[in-house]
Amino acid sequence: MTRESVSEWTLRQPFIPFVLKLSNGTEYSVRHPEMAIPTLDTVLLGVIEEEGSQQRLWDRFKMVSMLHIVEIQPLKDEAKTIPKPSKN
Repeated sequence: MTRESVSEWTLRQPFIPFVLKLSNGTEYSVRHPEMAIPTLDTVLLGVIEEEGSQQRLWDRFKMVSMLHIVEIQPLKDEAKTIPKPSKN
């Protein structure tokens, strides 16, 4: 994966929550653009310790190598709320 690929998702307007899928099967949900900060060869990910916690944007950071990101997809539970473009 490249920095540009991750940046496309974090800078998208309106922001669409997404999942980073890693080569070892781990998945990280990115529910806010400030939860994923792409650098040259890594992504700094904000990790939430307790799901549903609204007090903080994240609890800790995790550094993930771009080499291990194999896929980026819209977050499934959030994808239903994404407006589809009109055909008019």
